[in-house]
Amino acid sequence: MKYVILKSSALLCFQFAEQNGNPLQIFCFDRKEDFNNYLEENEADVHGLPATDKIDAEFVNIGKILPKAGNVPPKVVEDGFFIRHKERFIKVRFADIMWVEASRSYSSLHLKGQSPLLVSYPMADVKQKLPADAFMQIHRSYVVNLNYVEGFIGNILYIDTVKLPISKAHRQDVFSKFIFLDAAKVAPSEKEED
Repeated sequence: MKYVILKSSALLCFQFAEQNGNPLQIFCFDRKEDFNNYLEENEADVHGLPATDKIDAEFVNIGKILPKAGNVPPKVVEDGFFIRHKERFIKVRFADIMWVEASRSYSSLHLKGQSPLLVSYPMADVKQKLPADAFMQIHRSYVVNLNYVEGFIGNILYIDTVKLPISKAHRQDVFSKFIFLDAAKVAPSEKEED
């Protein structure tokens, strides 16, 4: 059985490599005693893995592999992006973008409850910054937020009262993102039954 043991001053881990159809597995312990107890209790699963008192020579210092706590890059906020608006940068949240419209080397961001913002980036560049699970290109000139789609008629998609065309090239992909039921029928009202 192939394995790697990683050690730091506060953590002891061992990793079983992918083999014989088994996925990569990593187990971590903060005390040697817990590690040794795990080995004793799971002897059949970890055969060939020695107790910690016998493997000190095989330890790899995890500090050389992982960055130190002070060097870990900060988490990037991924709920939107900043665009230059007049003299400052303003945040545009992905959830507020209803659709993006191409206009040569510019793009118009159509936002919920706000005026459209014109940015000096082509739509292809803007599309790369948008989360792929929520946004989709429906036409060479339009990328839409799938959460704002309210209806379809033929090759026309509705966001609010705005009609946006769906090109033949994108039609199958667009419709695959939605669940469709049979045609809806209006239930008769109680007055009609009387």
